[in-house]
Amino acid sequence: SDDMPRADDAILGNAAIDKVVGTLSPEQLDRLLGYVRSWNTNGRFARVAQATLYCVLTQYSSETILALPSAKELIAALQPYSERHFSRLDGLLTGSFIVDYTLHAMDAVGSLDADRTDMDESY
Repeated sequence: SDDMPRADDAILGNAAIDKVVGTLSPEQLDRLLGYVRSWNTNGRFARVAQATLYCVLTQYSSETILALPSAKELIAALQPYSERHFSRLDGLLTGSFIVDYTLHAMDAVGSLDADRTDMDESY
């Protein structure tokens, strides 16, 4: 049907799961965010935690989230770890640009060396 999210738009890998997240009661939402807080403290589960958090943040208003019983504690616990994960990802992205730049520079030097070798052989 038209109201069902498309699979390729799924935040959590399955549109049906995303839809269920959007229908949670305040108590269930509070519990889910408690799990997200726990997952977010471990780098191995950070991706799942961040995806789940994004899914929640796109489906609930800030007023709804702030009205949860443990909203202050959840936000206080999620923020530093989220910042740490994003900082780590930013470092990885920067590193990938450096590797890409280096590879392109090596390609350019390699093609210059090949041109010089061709020129030397022609004399």
